[in-house]
Amino acid sequence: MPAEHSAGAIIIRREAKRAESLVLLIHAKPLKTEYWDLPKGNIEAGEKAEATAEREAKEETGIRALKPFSGFKERVSWFYRREGQNIFKTVTYFLFETDQKEVTPQLKEILDAEWFTIDEAIEKVTFKRSKDVLAKAKAFIAKREKEGLGRFM
Repeated sequence: MPAEHSAGAIIIRREAKRAESLVLLIHAKPLKTEYWDLPKGNIEAGEKAEATAEREAKEETGIRALKPFSGFKERVSWFYRREGQNIFKTVTYFLFETDQKEVTPQLKEILDAEWFTIDEAIEKVTFKRSKDVLAKAKAFIAKREKEGLGRFM
């Protein structure tokens, strides 16, 4: 069975006037169906997953100032059909932070990119697996802050 491996980015930004982090979602329409999700894309030959996540985030959102945040790595998987074949898909998500507010999607299938609180993002994303990844990122961030290990930005 063919397999497809991708990497994605959870991009976090803080504003001084807000108590909670904001997360960036993309609004995409690759074919006929629109959806809200996290930036992600296929890992190219010789590329590491975290580098893919950063590259895809830059391409899909226009955010250039990305800083990887260590300690968070979440993998999800599912099956889908393409051209009559079952494909096993995995996506590994990494956490990044930025202070760049303006977004300018670089790809034609990306309709928009918008900032949401993490709770709003969990409600907004189309796919359950993305909701689950965002919930885990939210718990990770809260745990770090509670333990005094630092805040984002």
